[in-house]
Amino acid sequence: GSLTYSFSEGAGQSSGINISLSTSIAQALNVTITGGPGTQPSTVVISGSDVDSPVMTVIFQAGDVSVPLPNFGITNDTTALETNEIYQLSFSSSTPSQDVTLGNPTTITITDDDVVVVSFDSLMYSFPEGARLSSGINISLSTSIAQALSVTITGGPGLQPSTVNISGSDVDSTIMFQAGDVSVTMPDFNITDDITALETNEIYQLRFRSSTPSQNTILGNPTTIIITDDDVATIVFNTTTYIVREELEFVTWKIVISVPAPSDTVLRLNQVTEGTATSGVDY
Repeated sequence: GSLTYSFSEGAGQSSGINISLSTSIAQALNVTITGGPGTQPSTVVISGSDVDSPVMTVIFQAGDVSVPLPNFGITNDTTALETNEIYQLSFSSSTPSQDVTLGNPTTITITDDDVVVVSFDSLMYSFPEGARLSSGINISLSTSIAQALSVTITGGPGLQPSTVNISGSDVDSTIMFQAGDVSVTMPDFNITDDITALETNEIYQLRFRSSTPSQNTILGNPTTIIITDDDVATIVFNTTTYIVREELEFVTWKIVISVPAPSDTVLRLNQVTEGTATSGVDY
């Protein structure tokens, strides 16, 4: 046999563990083997039960020099990011025992093959400028984890249309999942509440950049952040009354917008009422 064997949780059971003799024998030999997971790191879910409950016995018949150990179950849990689980199998006794030397234990390593997927809860979030902060952006895991997992999120306003003022700075944030967590909320980031009206929507994209540990961790799709403009533009004449002389050929109207416009804005003036002025005569 070997001093070490390794199986993944997904295998479901051990296989191919052989016990060998150093020489041929003239009569049957029974060997009992005990062991099992015992005390394991806190970052694993114990796989299976101790091998000595019941005791495992292998029987060599006269002339045998090698026999396989009966397979034992390995629990395939759904907990990701487990460290390796270590079994130790030992020979406890033999019948007959005279002239039989029991060799060293063997170590069984159970490796975790569960994968955790990190995802934004939604592929899109929307905030008005007036909120000034993002809120409620949640990141979830596809399964529970056995140890801490840190995930770095990057992104931000980047290049935006000329019709918006860039809101806030680029995002570079690290979130931490503790063992057992399946969801955390991303720290809020600032949104600049400017006074420019009539802006088109500003689009952020937040994405996962890296994770620690990275093995068996899949980083999901980005999420889109839409910043909507909630500034209101009030447009008025600069005075409620204009007095002009008839001999003037032109009248200059002055119109005031309450907030800056991000681009050229076209206004259409509609005649509301003629009053005492007559179209085609007075104007």
